[in-house]
Amino acid sequence: WPIGKNAAIQKMVLVPNQASPKSMSKSKLPLETLARHWSNDYPDCGGQAQSPIDIRTKSVQHDPALPPIEPQGYRSPGVGAFTLHNNGHTVEMSLPPSMFLRGLPQTYAAVQLHFHWGNDQDEGSEHQVNGESCPAELHIVHYNSESYANITEAKQQADGLAVLGIFIEVGDVANPAYDNIFNQLKNIQYAGQNVSIPPFDVHELLPRKLGHYFRYNGSLTTPPCSQNVLWTVFQQRVQISSSQVLALEGLYSTKAANSVPLVDNYRAPQPLNQRVVFSSFPVGECIGPSWHRWGVAAEPGERRTGPPLHFSWSGGSDSCFSPQDVTFSLSLQLLPTPTDPSPIAATSLWSDAPTYIQVESSSKTHRALTSEPKGWWWHQGFYLPG
Repeated sequence: WPIGKNAAIQKMVLVPNQASPKSMSKSKLPLETLARHWSNDYPDCGGQAQSPIDIRTKSVQHDPALPPIEPQGYRSPGVGAFTLHNNGHTVEMSLPPSMFLRGLPQTYAAVQLHFHWGNDQDEGSEHQVNGESCPAELHIVHYNSESYANITEAKQQADGLAVLGIFIEVGDVANPAYDNIFNQLKNIQYAGQNVSIPPFDVHELLPRKLGHYFRYNGSLTTPPCSQNVLWTVFQQRVQISSSQVLALEGLYSTKAANSVPLVDNYRAPQPLNQRVVFSSFPVGECIGPSWHRWGVAAEPGERRTGPPLHFSWSGGSDSCFSPQDVTFSLSLQLLPTPTDPSPIAATSLWSDAPTYIQVESSSKTHRALTSEPKGWWWHQGFYLPG
């Protein structure tokens, strides 16, 4: 989460506004290199509870007591215009306090939202899941309005902040909700520019499954890196189009006279250390049961090949962040026919590896290598023993 008064991230550049003697105010070093030195001026940046993180699903603990996130006021966020601002290290949009969250330990009022992205539609999200990044990530920042008067007070407290993290991927169709923001980016192409935009339904920026998320305690992702953020990272991604991503990548982190592209404004994952990441859902739940019925007419002793059979699951690899271990436990029962009233044989079907489907009968075993990245294909070829 960027703090505009403390740090500005340009295209792989950090330019502190309040430079200390040790700061690199004119340096143009890679952001990854600069971030390693943040702790020289901001001690929390070297702390043990930093963000972002790589969420390793095998280590995630399911907490069934975690309730769905309940955004309030997101659909009708007041009558005043939003202010969209290019602050030199991200695009930030102010949000009114009439927007707030329930489903957290306290009530948290909205402050602003902003984006992190990469370059050439490549990795740009700050969080990862099982080592996998998305092209961009949306952060919606809130402060604990139940306990503190404003964000200035809250950001100094251990329970002061809560941030929603939304993974953004590239799809074939533009997302009209995001056009409310991206259509205005041409008006804030350079650092320091602002534009007022009409209020819109901010809820439409969120994924549909607000009850599926990862939860952990972390920090701001830019200086001062305060370790007082309750993170909610949604499992489900939202999609925007290629042209919408390019609108982000077309911004500049400097004034027009000295243009430096504003790209790659994300921090690398930080060590988890002794922290625990919780999930509001069983992680295996992203692979749901998929039932298929088909029929192949055959006589005893004949070999028959049926049509391709595609096994898929709810959410698919886009939601579950493959690679992952998948096991099918399905059965194929050969039913009696009018001419043969007794079942001939039973055949079991399963996957013994993520890329193989195996069919076994009493006479022969068949294996087929998948060529479909979002599912497993099996070209049925089985022998009915006579």
